[in-house]
Amino acid sequence: MGSAASAVKDASAEDITKAMKELSPEDLAKLKTALASTDANLTADTMPAGLKYMYSEGFGGKPTYDLAKAAECYHTDYVSHANIIAPGTVGPGNEGIANLVKGFVAPVPDIKWTVEEVLHAGDKYVLVSTCSGLPKEAFLGIPPTGKGFNFMAIDVHIVKDGKTKETWHIEDLAPAIGQMTSKDAPDGVPPLQKGQASHLGKVKQVADGKQITKEEMPECMKTLYHKGFNGGDPSLDLAGAKSALHDDWISHPSPDGKDGPGAEGWLKSLPFLHAMKSKFETQMVLQVPCENGMEKYVHVSSYTGSTDGKFLGLDLPAAKDFNVMAIDIHLVGEGKIKESWHIEDWASAMGQLTSDAPALLHGGQPLFGDPPFSNPTADTMPAGLQYVYGKGFAGKPDYEPEKAAKECYHADYNSHANIMEPGKAGPGPNGIANLIKGFVAPVPDIKWTVEEVYHCKMPVGDKWVLVSTCCGTPKEAFLNIPPTGKGFNFMAIDIHHVIDGKVKESWHIEELAPAIGQMTSKDGPDGVPPLHKGQASHFGNVKQVAAGKQITKEEMPECMKTLYHKGFNGGDPSLDLAGAKSALHDDWISHPSPDGKDGPGAEGWLKSLPFLHAMKSKFETQMVLQVPCENGMEKYVHVSSYTGSTDGKFLGLDLPAAKDFNVMAIDIHLVGEGKIKESWHIEDWASAMGQLMADAPPQLHGGQPIGF
Repeated sequence: MGSAASAVKDASAEDITKAMKELSPEDLAKLKTALASTDANLTADTMPAGLKYMYSEGFGGKPTYDLAKAAECYHTDYVSHANIIAPGTVGPGNEGIANLVKGFVAPVPDIKWTVEEVLHAGDKYVLVSTCSGLPKEAFLGIPPTGKGFNFMAIDVHIVKDGKTKETWHIEDLAPAIGQMTSKDAPDGVPPLQKGQASHLGKVKQVADGKQITKEEMPECMKTLYHKGFNGGDPSLDLAGAKSALHDDWISHPSPDGKDGPGAEGWLKSLPFLHAMKSKFETQMVLQVPCENGMEKYVHVSSYTGSTDGKFLGLDLPAAKDFNVMAIDIHLVGEGKIKESWHIEDWASAMGQLTSDAPALLHGGQPLFGDPPFSNPTADTMPAGLQYVYGKGFAGKPDYEPEKAAKECYHADYNSHANIMEPGKAGPGPNGIANLIKGFVAPVPDIKWTVEEVYHCKMPVGDKWVLVSTCCGTPKEAFLNIPPTGKGFNFMAIDIHHVIDGKVKESWHIEELAPAIGQMTSKDGPDGVPPLHKGQASHFGNVKQVAAGKQITKEEMPECMKTLYHKGFNGGDPSLDLAGAKSALHDDWISHPSPDGKDGPGAEGWLKSLPFLHAMKSKFETQMVLQVPCENGMEKYVHVSSYTGSTDGKFLGLDLPAAKDFNVMAIDIHLVGEGKIKESWHIEDWASAMGQLMADAPPQLHGGQPIGF
């Protein structure tokens, strides 16, 4: 394959086309992998020019290192998060780092800084290096001893427009100090990590990496940090450790050989961390695809702990806390960690523990900026939601309710839904997991499509909003309606609160009242009808550009206050066409739009209001999510409790008597330039119909706590 790759590189377009047609599918796949690997795998020679200059000339101690040229490698507002400087000395700004590099290497004439491996994920570049030398002047505050150092460093750089914007880096300086001061250390430069092989660069990167959330980390890493490092999980035993680590797992550095090989070695290393009440808080995770189906994960964390007066052989004035940074790299294959490289900022911890000042991460210098955001989709939403929607609601034969209940939902999960009595879908996950299978079983051709996904950060966990369409033709009784040969095609809006990768609570409405009409109407077509009477839905046309957030009803834009307070809720006599036009774009449209009344524009909206006013409608705002979108627009997800009264008729039904209802409504509004451009809404008419036909008083979800 090496010769084939060379031929493709040197050939003309016509030659390439001809050659690729002659390749077998197996060879074509190998060729694509080889070319991707060649392009994706970076080295010290092929990394960005600014980084190459700084590491080869600056950190390499070359006499040709030029401060002015070095300053050009950094943005003027560059900031560094480092363990060897006081905050502010290397950022913001580019001059500090340019001078610091020269000062760092000047005492060590034979300094050797070698970039062993380069990983990249978007605009982030991870460099793993080794540094060795024999100081001839005071270095790290230590006079020359005739003993040298040999340590590892891990740096994460954000590079924009060819210049470094921000850096997180740790040099393994605590062991280096020990190497230079220990009576037992050899003269000259010592071996790296007590001679332990590092294997850096042995597994090549094959495609660009990406930043992921801590919830998206593989289970083996969650075991490592959540059950192992962070104070210890009593349930963690050798079998649990072996489920996370390969038998030949090894860690670099490995003090005294405790960090490996395998699970036994790792378990031996944990008491050291547990004694300090260690807590690793994940701040950044980069996922890097590698050859042979393996991946490397770069894990950056803030690391806090407490000491009892002793630390790394030091006798401290008193028990004290520390707060530092840690950067780890894990090689993962077949669901287990094969090899790890890690540096905890012990040098900064030692400084904090011997100081009178409180422990502050980097002296209080801001550490982590906002991670990059990509528009969420059905393929990038949490794995649990992907399974439930991709297998469960889609009616796939391999959907397993037991797996869904165990892996996708919390044990105290609760659902606020319009298709079941309270208690059937919560608390607990079994009800919803089984109900999904029962919901889709009567419809063999059911098609549930997630059209749009929004993501909102919460103080605890995240809220995910899914807008879906569902269609099919029932072959058995569905929603208590015998098969009629007529199908359904409706919209659904669901909101899921996801914590630690599992769904904790859901609010959802399926547009079932129109679906019932579609299946029973004499005028409806056989088979699956069009969605919303053929009205275009425009799902996904405006992308989300940053994580959303939950806001109060007072923080809603004025256009939405006009919609709910003056329009829907009983009618404000002062609302006229001019007022409606101040809230709605001229081409505003609503989905669904019964009989075309909900739009276009303010005129259409005003025509739709008498239907609501006749029922003395009252929408009580319970939850509002604000979602930033492209082109300066925003989407607002509005969840309300909706009460009203009827005079004996409702949606064509003759009722036993005038009666009230109390249901949920979920609306989504696209807002731009202070006006609403498009809306999607579902009122829970199916539950309202049930309440109006029953003798019991109306209760929102039968009195089930709704948890807004």
